[in-house]
Amino acid sequence: MVHPVFIKGDLVEKFREHLIEYPYYHIVHEGISHLESPIKKFSNIEIEGVINSFEKSDFPLACHAGSKSTEKFFDYHIALRYGKDKKEVFVYELIVREEKDRNIINGVLMAFYLLTLSRFGIEKMLVPYNLGDLGSIDDINIESIGDNLTLLTRH
Repeated sequence: MVHPVFIKGDLVEKFREHLIEYPYYHIVHEGISHLESPIKKFSNIEIEGVINSFEKSDFPLACHAGSKSTEKFFDYHIALRYGKDKKEVFVYELIVREEKDRNIINGVLMAFYLLTLSRFGIEKMLVPYNLGDLGSIDDINIESIGDNLTLLTRH
């Protein structure tokens, strides 16, 4: 079963090993979108940069495939940091595999649903990517607030 996990402790090394093996699009790096980034295997220096960014984020999330799967990490991973206050986060890192557009959306929605649970207290998420064409999804309001900036809130 696919589910989000926080990349901490023993998972950091497993995540590093995974990044060595598989190519990714680096969609958001340190809060800045790189939408034209090609899919590629990261160099060792790039992997250390990704790991460092995930470690210094407030919410380092990986899509995890569960204990019975041979491949432990799935198609999208996202790290978020607090924004103006503890009720707002912004996407700090986002890496995805093929299908690029679908996995960008899946990664953002996974993080939004998890972090808007009452125990985290998050009410807003800023994404440096234009998701405005999605309109509203179920109980999420998706609003384009700039060329490449989208605000997600609960209805």
